[in-house]
Amino acid sequence: MKSFQLVENKIKESDFFLGYLEKTKGPDIVYFLSAYLSAARSITFALQVAMKGIHDFDEWYNLQQQKLKEDPIASYLLEVRNYTIHEGGYAIYSPLFFSSSQQALFFDTIPGKKQLKIPKEEIVKVCRQYMITLLQITRECFQKFGYIIDPVLHFDYIIASKKKTLEDIEYELGFPRGWTKIEGISEEQRRQMLRHEFEKDIFLIDYIFNKYLGTDRLGY
Repeated sequence: MKSFQLVENKIKESDFFLGYLEKTKGPDIVYFLSAYLSAARSITFALQVAMKGIHDFDEWYNLQQQKLKEDPIASYLLEVRNYTIHEGGYAIYSPLFFSSSQQALFFDTIPGKKQLKIPKEEIVKVCRQYMITLLQITRECFQKFGYIIDPVLHFDYIIASKKKTLEDIEYELGFPRGWTKIEGISEEQRRQMLRHEFEKDIFLIDYIFNKYLGTDRLGY
């Protein structure tokens, strides 16, 4: 298993480009659209790499793949991404002149893919909905496999199951063994001190989940 940080990095990258996509008006939007679609598509690629070999993941992920195939926005944007990357085209149009900086831009028919349903909302709204869908899948992954992939939940699991000692964790974090063993500090306080070291890594990813889903990565 590789680090789940691979997935989180792609989520952060997608959020970065979607932010610029939402702020950009006019023709330049296509550059951020291309970058966003590439990053967003990579979320599920990274998910498969990070979770390879994890018990029950393949069965769970097959269900998520089916959901994406049945989702008209996900299906359409996958083909837009492929068209943009492999053929260099942009399946978009504006009811106004393309030179207008305040125009509304919409998706259009992809050459050779006329059977796909074209989303009716503006490009930015469609891309945001796609981000929501991908984060919902990732949140479900956190909920199901959190004790393996989430640094905080994994810490709780290995301490509760006594697979490692607090001294082991201190060493893995780069501290000397016994670093938190201070006179007057209880074992529970030591555990909380070390747990906080892992909590530092989840603030930004929780911010992104809250931004789009209204919950943290675990659904709270």
